[in-house]
Amino acid sequence: MSKITNRINLDPRIERRALQSKYNSARINLMMAVGFTVVNVLLLALGGNSYFLFSMTVPYVICMFGLIFCGMMPDELYDEMGLEGIVFLDEGFFYITLAISLLILALYVLCWILSKKKSVWLKVALGLFIVDTVAMILYYGIAVEMIMDVLFHGYVIWILISGILADKKLRNMPEPVIEAEFTDASESNDERVTPVLRPADPMVKARVLLEAEAYGHSIVYRRVQRTNELVIDGNVYDEYTALAEQPHQLTANIYGHIFCVGMEASSHSYITVDGETIKRKFRFI
Repeated sequence: MSKITNRINLDPRIERRALQSKYNSARINLMMAVGFTVVNVLLLALGGNSYFLFSMTVPYVICMFGLIFCGMMPDELYDEMGLEGIVFLDEGFFYITLAISLLILALYVLCWILSKKKSVWLKVALGLFIVDTVAMILYYGIAVEMIMDVLFHGYVIWILISGILADKKLRNMPEPVIEAEFTDASESNDERVTPVLRPADPMVKARVLLEAEAYGHSIVYRRVQRTNELVIDGNVYDEYTALAEQPHQLTANIYGHIFCVGMEASSHSYITVDGETIKRKFRFI
């Protein structure tokens, strides 16, 4: 490993991107949980039997109470619960509970939207989800059939806390300093150029993940069989090999400009130049 590559790997700009990726991942998981809960509530309201585990409890239970006390559930359920002689409420009560459920979910969505600018809203979402977790345990208890729900709630709490801590560390980091560009050819020595691994084979079957141009250089991020390559001006400068891709970053220093490509935990591919993102795209692995 060359001296310049070791220095790039310690670049705080790379750490900033990793922390930002962790924060974005927390927001994505929050929105996924909201989406699955909306589907569960609507399926319940329409009489469906399906249920997605990656879901919140309180909105679902509130809607279920509306169905039960309005006599909109199957008769055998009332027999099992010992509610044979119950006096049912007007159907309007169900629509009130449905509105309350959707209002709670709308609050989560609002937290997701506002958390893009301020992390305090991710903390609000965390607080709401902790309340949801406590309510789930009090209502259902820790039964064997609830293990997956408990694990899901624990995972979401952990991912939200990780995102909040990442944002705190990110805000405490010093602002990135962009190095001045060298114009004197005598100063453009090997320490400012990452060594070329090999020329990129133009005939090999490859999947181009992203490509862009910057400072007169052609940048290509591609996958050849199991290897991801950073190709600049037709030369491979860095590579990553894995059967199943994990978040990674490939870097090269070309006369003082830091070129980076890679994949975030949120499955977004990106290209950055001197710490600035010039292209970013979501992709399925």
